[in-house]
Amino acid sequence: MTSSLSQFQRAFIAALYAGDDHELPEVTSQPGFAVYRNTVIKSCVDALQANFPSVVSVVGETFFRAMATEYVRQTPPHSVELLRYGQGHADNAKNNEGSFATFISEFPPAALVAYLVDIARVDSLWLEVFSAQEDSSLDLIAPGLTIEELAQMKLSPKAAVRWYWSDAWPIYSLWNFNREQISAPHNLRWQAEGILLYRYCDRVIWEPIGAGGCAFLEACQCGKTVEEASLSALVAEPLVDFSVLFTRLLQCKVFTPYDKD
Repeated sequence: MTSSLSQFQRAFIAALYAGDDHELPEVTSQPGFAVYRNTVIKSCVDALQANFPSVVSVVGETFFRAMATEYVRQTPPHSVELLRYGQGHADNAKNNEGSFATFISEFPPAALVAYLVDIARVDSLWLEVFSAQEDSSLDLIAPGLTIEELAQMKLSPKAAVRWYWSDAWPIYSLWNFNREQISAPHNLRWQAEGILLYRYCDRVIWEPIGAGGCAFLEACQCGKTVEEASLSALVAEPLVDFSVLFTRLLQCKVFTPYDKD
């Protein structure tokens, strides 16, 4: 009975999203099924349009909805909650199986806008920050903490913090202009950029960040000490002023409280 139900559900989903009608002709031949299918797909496309507004801004609504419809047919949602639809299954924004960004990277018509995949990845990161759990913040270094003790601390980025570095594109500028629907200046410098996203007072904030900052946060996330992470920052960006970077990250409250033990 369970196997039969599971088979029916798989066949129904295939018929609903992929248009594979041959397994359930008695269901798909009903007049109301086509209406139901169109309604479900439209709801998924609407969700993607809401979840990836910067992508919509780049390519326009008509192109976006056509592209999104293909994604919906290939990758149906796994949950009735569509807030995270399009994020895929992995945590790494550059290798996210099943994500809308990965689909865009493999969708030939989208290749005309080479930076569109990066735009989609940052849209997805915005969603992750928006929906992440709330953590307590590390506001200040404890009084009496020595430089040596600080160097050996391990700081963990909060759940509602994300960062992204693009070697190929000025991703902060491109994403920000499209997110805010601001025209890009004619003298935009086409150089590598990074973006930091975090939540503050229930709002998602984004700021530019350099390669050193991204490397530092990445190292902290991997369990490195402040000293080890600072070396990673200097390797990624030799001219970075680490004291300025570290102070800025503390002011943005991107870390959870540290454990002296």
